Amino acid sequence: SSTVVSIDVNCSGPEPVVRNPNKKPSFSSSLEGIIREAETQGAGEIVIQGVSEDGSKTGPNLALAQTGLSLTDLPIVYAGGVSSLAQAATLWKLGVDGVAAGSWFVFSGPLNAVLVTYPSRKRILEAVEQN
Repeated sequence: SSTVVSIDVNCSGPEPVVRNPNKKPSFSSSLEGIIREAETQGAGEIVIQGVSEDGSKTGPNLALAQTGLSLTDLPIVYAGGVSSLAQAATLWKLGVDGVAAGSWFVFSGPLNAVLVTYPSRKRILEAVEQN
């Protein structure tokens, strides 16, 4: 078993900002600082949540995912903005170990109606091979 550390990063401004939803002082305000502290404390996995893309279905922040990958050898799960198998496959090929998505699986059509769906394993493998 391992501890998973989830880091919310807002990239809507000129520099990425780690979000602190509890408004409590954090041990670092940089992505690198928090990842280093997580490693020191024994984390086994990092979730990087691109909160500026979260729920938008506009695509992942590939630069943020790449930055996270460059800062650690721990497994990285990326979340935020993913809306298709092709986008997920791009992240996997970039090197992330997992892709988290919510809106992609729940909201559908022009009205974003609730429709919980998941791609089949076959479609996932085909998407990875195509990208």
